[in-house]
Amino acid sequence: MKRIGTRLCDLAVLLSMTILLAEPAAAQLRPANSGNFASADSAATTYSNPAGLTRLDRPEVVLGSLFAYSRSKFEVADGTTVSGGDGDLNENFIAIPSLYFATPALHERLRFGFSLNVPSGIGSDYGDEWAGRYVATESSLVYVAINGSMAVRVNDWLSLGGGLQILYTESKSESKINNLLESLPDGNVRFEASGIGVGGVVSTLIELDELLDFEALIGRDIKARIGLAYRPKTETDIDGVPELEGIGPLLGAALIANGLVAQKVELETTSPQSVGLGLYIEPIERLSIAVDFLWIDVEQFGEVGVSVSETSITTESDYRDTYAATLSVGWDLTPELELLAGFAYLSSAIADSKRSLSLPIDRVYVVGVGAKYRIRDWVEVFGAFNYYDTGDSSVDTSPTPRSGRVVGKSSPHFALAVDLGLTFRF
Repeated sequence: MKRIGTRLCDLAVLLSMTILLAEPAAAQLRPANSGNFASADSAATTYSNPAGLTRLDRPEVVLGSLFAYSRSKFEVADGTTVSGGDGDLNENFIAIPSLYFATPALHERLRFGFSLNVPSGIGSDYGDEWAGRYVATESSLVYVAINGSMAVRVNDWLSLGGGLQILYTESKSESKINNLLESLPDGNVRFEASGIGVGGVVSTLIELDELLDFEALIGRDIKARIGLAYRPKTETDIDGVPELEGIGPLLGAALIANGLVAQKVELETTSPQSVGLGLYIEPIERLSIAVDFLWIDVEQFGEVGVSVSETSITTESDYRDTYAATLSVGWDLTPELELLAGFAYLSSAIADSKRSLSLPIDRVYVVGVGAKYRIRDWVEVFGAFNYYDTGDSSVDTSPTPRSGRVVGKSSPHFALAVDLGLTFRF
């Protein structure tokens, strides 16, 4: 049987939260990647909730960059049946520049937006000699995304928005091939694939302070709004040719007989659907609170990883839906300076018993602090620092004749991220 299956993931918000999955991340104008769906106070909303563009009354540009560092080391535990010991220390540094632009155009109720995200790439590198080398030695994902958005103000309290995304995806994975049965050194399998897909988003923003008379209801005026964004499933075709090196003659003959050598493989990747809901409120003067909830249909997602047997080159996964919740609080210390703190939680996208070595994601806790400072009426600088507790990502792979069984967990497993940027208003 000839079979290669893989699906990639465009997970809104997850890149900046996990540093393990990739997605063109929105600028973190609030720490812990919070306030994406209802804050609507900068051009960055053109990506996360286009409907929020109607709140911007003049052209605006946001230039940002996320710098993230992650560190982990997989420690092999009892039950592992392959020699080689622990994986190498796995350190990753990524720099993700971003550009957002928003402007009124054509009509006083219309707004247009544009964004460009260029992640430099994420991945893992366990080394060539460790116990899990027959499952994974290296893997990576690289994304480049261009987004165009439009919003219309229906009335004083309701805005609708939508956007189109063009996403370039490149994936790479590599693992060793066990030639022990033929008394030969390990071989190697490498798979690279790339492609372009088209996705989108539809959203709405409800400005509660325009809809309701809070002074009559609770005795004082407050600012409050609700944002909702939906991203449908997007499918993209990618292709590549598995590269096999150093395979034994018996395995090589079997692969040739099954038509698995030097064959171009065309795959259909899936960017799962997601729903984001946000609340932004200013209950008293100088205080702001933003809360987000996010559901992502990660069950559609599969890692980029390959394994080789006499009859197949495969990659499989068993992911489940993921949920995230974020909370951030802002305090205007002065009219120019706002201090912020945030917290986020992301549920694990896969059960411990199903987790893979190609992309060993776990639940994530995030704590962060940040600040925004208005230098002039037309320019503002922002910054945030976030710490990610990414769990121990325990793994127990299903044993096979060629890859054996690998049991263990990652320690330490964390990430640090600094987000810096400038906002210009014209």
